[in-house]
Amino acid sequence: MIGSQFDLSWGPEHLDTVVADIEPYKGPKSIGNMIVERFPWAQKIFREHGRLGADFRTYQQYLISEFPNCNVYYYASGTWEELDNYLNMGYAVMLFTDKGKLTKSGHYIVLKRQTAPGVYESADPWFGDGKIYKRSELVFNKPYFLVML
Repeated sequence: MIGSQFDLSWGPEHLDTVVADIEPYKGPKSIGNMIVERFPWAQKIFREHGRLGADFRTYQQYLISEFPNCNVYYYASGTWEELDNYLNMGYAVMLFTDKGKLTKSGHYIVLKRQTAPGVYESADPWFGDGKIYKRSELVFNKPYFLVML
């Protein structure tokens, strides 16, 4: 998702490929297989849940492999000030919404810009591009996000 904000040539077909590559499967090696082989945190997640896509570190590693000249920062317990600063500098931020906010299990969206304090324009594949969200509609406390510079 954040890659599509960074590189507009990424269309739906490319994003579908990303999702498929993130999950490790038997058969041809994917980025998910390499992540599981390389990182103990990924081994634990895959062993416990059978998938990796629910953890932002997986997306961070994918983006690093796809865009080697960029830095991708992962904030497990970021602050709204950090998130807002990145948006105000013109960077898109991929955010995980808390369980029970937009969906029962949580949801990933890209925040494109802040339209007012605590109000964000999003690129949301599920609920629509350009949708506006208030901070209180997204997370309960600390934001969990990725930013790509």
